Amino acid sequence: MRLTNFKIKNLPIGKRVHDGRGLYLTLSSPGRGKWTFRYMLNKKAKEMGLGKYPEVSLAEARKRHFASLIQVADGTDPVEMKKKAAILAKREASLFFSQVKDDYIEYHKGKWSNAKHAFDWNSSLTRYACPVLDQKPFCKVQTEDILLVLKPIWNTKHETARKIQNRLKKIFGYAKTGGLYKGDNPAAWQDHLCHYFPVFDGVHTVKHHRSLHYAKAPAFYADLRQIETMAAMALQFTTLTAARTTETLGARAEEFDLNKRLWRVPETRMKARKLHEVPLSEQACTLI
Repeated sequence: MRLTNFKIKNLPIGKRVHDGRGLYLTLSSPGRGKWTFRYMLNKKAKEMGLGKYPEVSLAEARKRHFASLIQVADGTDPVEMKKKAAILAKREASLFFSQVKDDYIEYHKGKWSNAKHAFDWNSSLTRYACPVLDQKPFCKVQTEDILLVLKPIWNTKHETARKIQNRLKKIFGYAKTGGLYKGDNPAAWQDHLCHYFPVFDGVHTVKHHRSLHYAKAPAFYADLRQIETMAAMALQFTTLTAARTTETLGARAEEFDLNKRLWRVPETRMKARKLHEVPLSEQACTLI
């Protein structure tokens, strides 16, 4: 029989009553019971719970029942789907931003030419983002949480704030691709966070150190040779080879062929990820 709220009040205790198409209500005491759905799938009879009555009303039970009917019609077992959903919910509840941050850095650090990038990423995010974003499961982090990270430092430490915003955007993009986060990227700048920071519209300048005029280079180099320290020799070598500072600091003995006066910088230490061969002058070979 089709149930109504009036009929439910008069149902016998302990008897399973059919509402139609496999939906049942069984009262355990006056005014209390449970909803169940019985169905056939792959020639097997199955049953699943749809919630307790009266917490789940008649209307809500029919809504859940209809959704399960659609799954069965598609050949999907609603019981298995319910189990998977429970596992996913448990995983989401135990996953926090700091864990996703660590995964992102671990995955990408092999691609970064400078090992310092991994330290900078971890240091800045651990200091400014983790204390705020780890207060709730990662899947529940929203734009307002990102704002709590950025607003306190946006004016006073603008460059740091911009770096953190960009890093957060990449981490959430990584999480979305991996199915760890659903919805729009809460740390996106364009047409999103830019509306919260009108003073800084994304255009910022970088102040570089002043360069030395080329005409003064010989005198500077002559003065540098009078300083007998490892740092002074490293700077001399960097000047003679036009190398990056990180390339000089990371140089190894096996990279040099003094007979051919050649320095082979392996691709693992190059930003472009290509072997770089640097011809060496007599002065550079002497420094080595």
